[in-house]
Amino acid sequence: MNDEARSTTGSLPLGIRKSKKMKPITALLVFSVLLSNCSNNTEDENPKSVESSLLTISISENYFIDRILELGDPKVFITDINGNLISEGNLINGETIELKAIYDINDYYDVTIMIKEKGLGGQVSINFQTFNNVEPYHYVLEKLPNKNPEEKTIDFCINNVGGQLSEITSTGAGGWSNSNGDYKFNYRLNKIPDNFYISFKNSSENFIRYLWLKNVDGEHKDTFMFDSLDKIEDPIIISYPENDFLTVGIEGFLSSDLNRPQSLSYKYQNGGLREMNHFIPKDIFENYTIYTGLRRGKEEYSTVEKTNNIEFNHTIPSMEIDISNPNNLAFEATSPSDFDYFSTEFRYNSPNNDVNIRWSVHGLAQQNIKISLPNLFYNINDELSEFIRDDLTFNSMNLIHHDTAISYTDYICGNIFFNDCASSELFSKRIVYTKR
Repeated sequence: MNDEARSTTGSLPLGIRKSKKMKPITALLVFSVLLSNCSNNTEDENPKSVESSLLTISISENYFIDRILELGDPKVFITDINGNLISEGNLINGETIELKAIYDINDYYDVTIMIKEKGLGGQVSINFQTFNNVEPYHYVLEKLPNKNPEEKTIDFCINNVGGQLSEITSTGAGGWSNSNGDYKFNYRLNKIPDNFYISFKNSSENFIRYLWLKNVDGEHKDTFMFDSLDKIEDPIIISYPENDFLTVGIEGFLSSDLNRPQSLSYKYQNGGLREMNHFIPKDIFENYTIYTGLRRGKEEYSTVEKTNNIEFNHTIPSMEIDISNPNNLAFEATSPSDFDYFSTEFRYNSPNNDVNIRWSVHGLAQQNIKISLPNLFYNINDELSEFIRDDLTFNSMNLIHHDTAISYTDYICGNIFFNDCASSELFSKRIVYTKR
């Protein structure tokens, strides 16, 4: 296995493997593993004859839900540069799995997670996530605790509205009813006690009113007169680049409670709108997360920005992808853009739409990207005996850029497990450019 062979699969040549994009966390991890292996073996021992730990995953109790487990435990696979299987195992709630193999950890290998899920209508979804050119790491999957196990809610009334309420914005599951201008609201609390923000517009007014309640315990029912509610009369006007479709969501956070988002504004618009008015309360929230989605033809930009200051002008860099071969056997693409990671997605829907397959491949940035899916298709034939590899066709490709450095392990954790990874708090702005 030579350096040239490595670079033709979409990885970096051996001599510069990850040298430009490797982050400190990953570098320290690899160094410690190599040092440990060296200390236990003689100097002339061939690393290819040593059993190495390639991947460890610890899963908390009840992490995977019933509609996933109904079709069997999720699986993890490790494959080599040619897509051939090195090791595999099941991801089981409450257990730790360590995949080992007689393999040189300096050599290229991929990790693939497969999750099958049965939908409410009986449809089966098979989701694969493949990560190129990974390194040994121990992932811990923990289900976040339910901070409101008794399902307590906030109940309140707003009377004498004098019109119809619209643009109702809040966070959480719930709803409202209207009887002769008196509105009743009921929302599930995120925790006990909790803070709760809701805003709305009266059809007879040209501004927004809001209600901000702190330390709600779900034990009381309050009534408010509409005219007594606080106003937001001066919106923040944000301008956006040229687009065919635009969607924007803004969440606020207290500095003392950064894990509790409060939805402040959510808007979407077809037809190339270049400006939006966002009514944001003053002197309540110190931090914000802004979600923006913008589509132009077959190209899309989505950004997530964490900030303590909402800018009046939303900008995105120019990014490009040239996809020369969309086939999953020998996918090829090039990009001169500045990005950190890429992901490519292939999809298939069965003729009667009872089984759908999504296979995503992720990797570190490089100008010339070449992908061939690993040889794991037998897992699909268990559900679809007539399925062949060519049925899986190109759907989209993403280029991902972070203003703040994100390690590859954090990227994997955040994308494959949707876990509470460090990456969720590190970036100041994440930009995803998508081409279909």
